[in-house]
Amino acid sequence: MSSPRVKWWEKSASSSPVAFISHASADAAQAAEIVRVLEAAQLRCWVAPRDIPAGSEWAPAIIDGIRRSRLLVVVFSVRSCASQEVYREVELASRERKPMLTVRIDRTATLTGPLEFFLSSIQWLEATARPLRPQLGRLPSTVAGLLDIPVAPAPAPDAVPVPGVEPDESIRSVSLDDLTRRGPTFRPWAH
Repeated sequence: MSSPRVKWWEKSASSSPVAFISHASADAAQAAEIVRVLEAAQLRCWVAPRDIPAGSEWAPAIIDGIRRSRLLVVVFSVRSCASQEVYREVELASRERKPMLTVRIDRTATLTGPLEFFLSSIQWLEATARPLRPQLGRLPSTVAGLLDIPVAPAPAPDAVPVPGVEPDESIRSVSLDDLTRRGPTFRPWAH
């Protein structure tokens, strides 16, 4: 018998997210990449619109997400500097005394306006080159260090999980001997 499914409103405090991801909607792809990296290290995230239940009001869901999260990660770009929503999220996190971490994804972004007040004294993680993922390798350990919590080891950078295949089977190692012994019909990457 399988365990009963827990609904989002019944989750305990222990299932609270580690990080609330604050981002401008134009930076949704970069925010999603940050979420993937953190959640691969078993650091649960709260990110809009994914974690806002259908039919819920946006503002109360955001407030609840910030309050339940232990840390605010700001996806910092020119667009987030201009976003009133990002400013409000940072301001609320500050009032709630949440630690903050800025991930700078745009090399032209500089702290200006209201965000400068909250983020100017915080060292950011630089992630301005593309592709984004290789630059986020330190992010899980940085978040874990700020919160003094353990972090799961990061998967190998080129290991792509294959559904239904155990991790050690998903990468095939081929030697020169294997290629010459099996002849021309051997295709190591054929499915």
